[in-house]
Amino acid sequence: MPTGASQLTVEKGTCYPLFAYDVAQAIDLDGAERRIFAGTERQTVKQKRRAPAFFEYRPAPLRVSLPAEPLSLASFLTAGAVEVVLYDFGAVSVSYAIPLEGPLPALASLSHELWGNERLLRDSRQHVERLVQTLGDAAVRPEIADFVEDYAIFDVEAFTPACDAATLAAQHAQTIAQILRGEPHTLSQQEIADATSSRLSFGPEDATFIDSSRTPSSWRCATSTSSSTTHWSGRTACSRSRASPRFACRACPVPTFRRSPSCSSTRRFCSSR
Repeated sequence: MPTGASQLTVEKGTCYPLFAYDVAQAIDLDGAERRIFAGTERQTVKQKRRAPAFFEYRPAPLRVSLPAEPLSLASFLTAGAVEVVLYDFGAVSVSYAIPLEGPLPALASLSHELWGNERLLRDSRQHVERLVQTLGDAAVRPEIADFVEDYAIFDVEAFTPACDAATLAAQHAQTIAQILRGEPHTLSQQEIADATSSRLSFGPEDATFIDSSRTPSSWRCATSTSSSTTHWSGRTACSRSRASPRFACRACPVPTFRRSPSCSSTRRFCSSR
């Protein structure tokens, strides 16, 4: 953080660690919905403006909220539920919610804690194993792959003091890079530049940083809008004002099943909330 830059505090936000599994050749979502009868709803990406036809899945994924034991991560705690999303092509994602409040740099420590976290990985797999048992013959040729992809979304809804996107990028690039790289220690200017180099904008008041360089199976993305808020995935970070609509980049990055020794095909699905 440059000299003279104000210390940002997160007033309100949520981190969403997400794990993506390949569990079957296909899933009969209607059959799955009949078996999982409580707290489910079909998921579709809602847009205030018309979205391209390819942006929504047909059929829409099935979203399920399941009770879960809260887990401590750094100085944070997961909520008492996980969200599981089932896709007709046999994929399942499990996402946790971690309420965020406090100094922005603390998110770098949380991001570091999330990298390869065995407790979360083990817990998410247990949820998936129980789910597959519940699905029964709604899962076609069920087999949970060993290969798992992990992502993390840091969604900050309000900062103190208020901070627009340009100021966030200029004065807090060090912290953004640390969150994207899951690195609690100070980074070099070269590392900061590399972590924040993939920047996209829809308009003059928003910016999205995408970083996928740490491991082949992990994505990080940071999005910022002129605002008092921020949103980070797989790693992601975005910032927007209270008055502005929720930034539509929730689907970025799109989780992808990459090739692995046990998988000869590549699959893609959207984990948008």
